[in-house]
Parts: sequence; structure tokens; C-alpha cells
Amino acid sequence: MKPLADAFTLLTIIPLPFRRNRDSSPSKFAPLFFPIVGLLIGLMAAAGFELSNEFLPRTLSAAMVVVIVVIASGALHVDGLADFTDGVFGGRNPESRLRIMKQPDIGAFGVVAIVLILAIDWLAISTLTTATAWIVLPLIGMVSRSAPLVTMSFTKYISSNG
Repeated sequence: MKPLADAFTLLTIIPLPFRRNRDSSPSKFAPLFFPIVGLLIGLMAAAGFELSNEFLPRTLSAAMVVVIVVIASGALHVDGLADFTDGVFGGRNPESRLRIMKQPDIGAFGVVAIVLILAIDWLAISTLTTATAWIVLPLIGMVSRSAPLVTMSFTKYISSNG
């Protein structure tokens, strides 16, 4: 249960009422539960899509889903995307790329990447029906949270301190 709770705590901002020992070190098995957390986020997004689709036009329902996922995940992926694009496209060498990625501010490349990705997400979700949303959104949640497991198994950290 601790690895699942640790994965949920890392990937969302949703508080867990049963979580104990918040100061203990995270379980090394927590990443194995990332796909389950993604499934839960996807189910929450599908529920939000269906509920909002009853009262709002589909494009607004899709926008609500994007907002739900960004807020529930604490914008973790959005921040990572901004850091990555700023570093890759703004840095001239490996040292400057790492320095840029560690800075707390967002540059032009990061802003553009966030706007484009959120717009693409919004447009893609707006093409869904409520029936397909219950399949697609949980599946996307699982796949997107499984990608780090694949990446972690084939690569090593660039920096020795995270």
C-alpha cells in the first residue's frame, strides 16, 4: 500500500486521508504504481468530461478536462515540458542545458511548448464522445505514466544530484 500511496502523492496534489508517516523515505517500488495512478487520473478526467458534457458544449467540456488533469497532477508534466524545451532549445552545450533546466523560471520555448501542447490536448479531447472518453482518457493516463518506467530502465541520470 505504501508504494501506491507514494506514487499517488508524487504524481498528484490530491491529499490521501489514510497516508501515514509522511516524513518517511519514498518506496523504491512507487514507480511501478505510476500506471495505476494514471488510470485513476484518466477515470477522473472521463468522469469530468461526461458530467460537464451534460451542461456545456463539447469544446468547453474538453477544456474542463485539460484543467482537471493539470490541476490534479499539480502541473508536474507541464512544468517538466517547459524545463525540457527551454533547456534543449535554449542551451548551447550540455552544461548550459542542465543549468537552464534547473532554473525556476520559464523561457520563451517553455511558454510556447505549454501553449501548443495544451491546445493540442484540448482539440483532441474535444473530438471524443462520452463513450470513447471512458476508454481513451484512462488509457492515455496509464500510457503517459508508464513512459517514465521505460525511460528509467534504459537511461541514466544526466546529473549526479537529480
